[in-house]
Amino acid sequence: CSQVQVKKRSSHVIYEISWPIKAFPWSFSRPTLVTLAQTQVYIYRNRNEGVMAKIVKSRDLPRAESLRDGRQRIDLVTEDIFGTSDVKADWVTYQAGRDAPAHYHTGSRHYFFIINGSGTFHGGGNTFQLEPGDVVMSEEEEMHSFTSDPNEKLEFIELWVPAPTQTIWEDAEDTCRWSPVAKVAAEG
Repeated sequence: CSQVQVKKRSSHVIYEISWPIKAFPWSFSRPTLVTLAQTQVYIYRNRNEGVMAKIVKSRDLPRAESLRDGRQRIDLVTEDIFGTSDVKADWVTYQAGRDAPAHYHTGSRHYFFIINGSGTFHGGGNTFQLEPGDVVMSEEEEMHSFTSDPNEKLEFIELWVPAPTQTIWEDAEDTCRWSPVAKVAAEG
């Protein structure tokens, strides 16, 4: 059994765990279900009743669609879901041949992990072709945008560290607004 160090850090970051873990030295009891901003979060506790993990089922994650270009977004990590602004993450899907308006974010670096499809990243005065497995970083206040290839959708996970304080659009007449989409129905 490997050693595991568990340290309480703050009221927002509950535990810091040193990896790798080959065996878990604690036992899980039944999860506690709570609702945060209409999102169900399962909180697992150890035998000492300390919070160990929060699980949000995929079907319960908030979803939105861009009113400008039909992009789809699934919120993965937000302050509403997990109670932290240390990081923010979304899963974004561009349909084939779509683009987003150029913009930048204040207060954070922005990372993109390309999952499926191909497209183009425009940022820092450069243009880069993207394919699955590529990782892109955009600095704070660096203007950037994406275009998906004409015959293929583009999917990526975007991560902000920390969560951005504001989004600034290059053209105030060409911005993105998101509309909530109904959550996925539970299979049953």
